This record gives sequence, structure tokens and C-alpha cells, in this order.
Amino acid sequence: MTERKYESGHAPRAFRGAALITLAWLAGCSQIPAYQRPAAPVPQQFVADMPTTDAAALPDWRTYFPDPALHTLIEAALANNRDMRIALARVEEARALAGVARADRFPTLEAQANANRTRTPADLSGVGVARTTSRYDVGLGVTAFELDFWGRVAALNEAARAQYLASD
Repeated sequence: MTERKYESGHAPRAFRGAALITLAWLAGCSQIPAYQRPAAPVPQQFVADMPTTDAAALPDWRTYFPDPALHTLIEAALANNRDMRIALARVEEARALAGVARADRFPTLEAQANANRTRTPADLSGVGVARTTSRYDVGLGVTAFELDFWGRVAALNEAARAQYLASD
């Protein structure tokens, strides 16, 4: 058996190529399971036909809606939706959180510009001549960005969107 020594400690080109292909393949794999919408626990039709009455003599809602499941839903709605403004504020909050989660999928860019002008009088100058100097700076940079190899950011975005749609 002969032992191979690689120059300057580097692996052979074929190994490096295989490693790059493996990393590229792993980057395309998503670990997010496909979302399966659960069946809604709503009956296809009402349990009993509702009697028709005029608007002046409406009965109590508990007698008007005889279904116990509907009673539970109405009581939950009455208990949790005391004020329409609070409900609308919750929808707006969920919409804003969904927007923030969506923004995490894109790089954050930062741009800045600066101009500075300085005048040095002749009596303060080392050469005895008045001098005006100008300096202009422009900068552009990516301050934050996460490569989403395994779909974590996409899953957070989808969860925030689902939360918004549920609250809406």
C-alpha cells in the first residue's frame, strides 16, 4: 500500500467537488411537512328546521337556535367579543406580525450618506493659507440576512400568516 500525501494539506479535487454537491443538495431539502387542513367540526345542515316569525316577536336566541353545538359557539362569541374595536385591533396586530415575519425572508439593507465641509482660517493653518475641505461618504450594506436552508424562516412566515388569517 502506498500512502498519498496531499500538497499543503488540501483534499483532492474530486472530494471537494462531491462535498460541494452534497452541500448544495442539502440546502435544497426542506424539513417542513406539508400542511393538511383539518376538517371543520361543522354539520352539513341544521339539526331542525327553524320556524319563521315576524321581526317584532323574536324568541330568545336559545330557543331560536336549538342546536347545543351552536349554543356553545354563540356563548363563546358573546364571551370573547365584547368590543368590536378590540377584535379589530387584534386583527391589525396579527396582520402586522405577519408582515414582520414575511420581512424576515428578505435581506435587510442599510444605506447612508454623509457630507462634511470644514473651513480652516489662514491664521490657524500650518502653511498660512485658508483652506476649505470637503468630505463625502456613501455607504450601502446588508445588515442582517439568514439563509433559510431548512425552511425555519419560511415555516415562521407561514405560521404568522395562518395566525393572521385565523384572527381575521
